[in-house]
Amino acid sequence: MLTRLRWFVAGVVTGALGAVYGLYRLRTAHRRVVEPDQLIDAVGHGVRSAGRSVRHAWDESREAIDEAEVELRRSYVDKRPPLRDVNDL
Repeated sequence: MLTRLRWFVAGVVTGALGAVYGLYRLRTAHRRVVEPDQLIDAVGHGVRSAGRSVRHAWDESREAIDEAEVELRRSYVDKRPPLRDVNDL
């Protein structure tokens, strides 16, 4: 009889602790999802991060374009034929 009572009490305590823990997790998840301030902060952080990434990519592409242009101009100047004076014609 004592063994059954012990298992019954252990089950009740485990169930009660599980219910309390589940309620705690549910409330924290609800606060995390529903609070508008946190939602706005999360979205704002994502937008700022994306904006920085786009700006960084834009700056890198501009630098690469400028370097390529300088390289092409140098190679063109080295290979072009000498210019003739118009008066020589």
